[in-house]
Amino acid sequence: MRKGILVGFALMQTLMMNAQTVQDATKSIELEQYEKAKKILVELGKKDQKNPEIAFQLSDVYYQTGNLDSAKIVAEQALAKNENALYYVALGKSVYENNDKSGENYFEKALALSKSKDPKVQAGIAEFYINSVKYRNADKAISLLQTAISKDDKNPYYYSLMGDAYLAKNDGSKAIESFKKALNAKPGFPMAYLKIGNIYNKARNYNEGLKYYNEGLEKNPDYVLFHRQIGDLYYRAKQYQKAIASYKVYVENTDKNADNDFRYASFLFLNENYKDALAIFENLKKNNYPNPILYRLLGYSYYETGDVPKGLEYMNEYWKKTNDKLVIGTDYEYMGKIYSKSGNDSLAIINYKKAIEKDTSKIELYSEVAGMYFTGKQYGKAAEMFAIRLTKIAPTAQDYLNLGKAYYYDKNYSLADSAFAKIVEIIPTSSTGYLWRARANYAGDVTPDKGKAKPYYEKVIELTQADVQKNKKELIDSYAYLAYHYSLSKDKTKSNEYWTKVLELDPENKMAKQALGKK
Repeated sequence: MRKGILVGFALMQTLMMNAQTVQDATKSIELEQYEKAKKILVELGKKDQKNPEIAFQLSDVYYQTGNLDSAKIVAEQALAKNENALYYVALGKSVYENNDKSGENYFEKALALSKSKDPKVQAGIAEFYINSVKYRNADKAISLLQTAISKDDKNPYYYSLMGDAYLAKNDGSKAIESFKKALNAKPGFPMAYLKIGNIYNKARNYNEGLKYYNEGLEKNPDYVLFHRQIGDLYYRAKQYQKAIASYKVYVENTDKNADNDFRYASFLFLNENYKDALAIFENLKKNNYPNPILYRLLGYSYYETGDVPKGLEYMNEYWKKTNDKLVIGTDYEYMGKIYSKSGNDSLAIINYKKAIEKDTSKIELYSEVAGMYFTGKQYGKAAEMFAIRLTKIAPTAQDYLNLGKAYYYDKNYSLADSAFAKIVEIIPTSSTGYLWRARANYAGDVTPDKGKAKPYYEKVIELTQADVQKNKKELIDSYAYLAYHYSLSKDKTKSNEYWTKVLELDPENKMAKQALGKK
């Protein structure tokens, strides 16, 4: 059943002594305060059996909240007392939506009884054709509304419905045009501001959407639906704290509703307020809230609060209740996180890979998988994942360092050297790239006397000797290699010179002491 904004069809201008009360009910319906509207209409019906608007709207309240049987009963009881075209509209809606196509016959009866002269009847039928999921027919709705407007061109609700009909046809321009006509018919009309704002919001033109919401709210400060939509706008803009503040105002001023609670808790989750979100999610679960995404967010939230077993429990429940259309990459990502925290890297890797397959934007998960392979000493697989990641980003020196190390420990020294050479290109004043090039060339040098690593170790010394204490280890490694290189070249003087430098930095270095004949 549609959970959007209910359009009230009559202006109620001609109702007699109870007009304000009916208007209150109409406004409550617009604001989706259905329980409040129901109470008003039930009480009013006890006092006034003749006003067709009362039973029509009461049936519609049940219809909007998905109680089709109750909507039908109210309409039938009203018809038993007084045959009225509006009652046939209400009856038609309730049976039509319940897969009984005789509803169309009731619509025809309503039009015949009113002789197609009552615009409220035409608008009521049009609203059904706009909002029915099963029997939507925007063209039929437009035709009905054109007739309604020809008979009452001052009613903003009819223009608003016309805008909805064009939206059902994905014609945003004509929809905005119709909503603006509603504002011309009734300046300050809140529904028009709201719906124009919605169009811009969905188009991600957040500034324009917010402008209409704020203008409407300024003119109608008690129209709480603006707060809901502003919350949704901030949510889309990833400003979760502002989304929560707006949505909280809406929740506190509307019917207690599981869907509203779920959305509010979702905002809390996105703002990393996991504890408060969990309290609402658990209450929804206790009351058998049917949306399987509830179990997804329970699983996410428990993981984020450190209760990994509980997180796994609810994620497993989510997999049982969900379907392929609902599954997103983040579901697999959280499974990966949960298994990783549980020490099960093999299952974590499987799920991270599924997350990447489901959502190619999750590029950082390549690093997660690569890191796990690296920790498990599967260096070739780590290198493969790091290499794929590099094709999807603008690589940094750190990215090449990660890739190079994976190749290095996999003993693929040529590819390691190529990766480390990229670091030198990016930050030539840093010793890091030269040091790792030196190590890769040394490890892969099948003819050590040729000194393939020599120029890189010399460059490390050049770049680090200004701060000996900070770069002590790098300098010791570099001096030791050069000492070894010159010993292979039979240049004992040079070799001893570098071994002496090693001892200056590390007086207990066994290799240097042995080379220099010191105990």
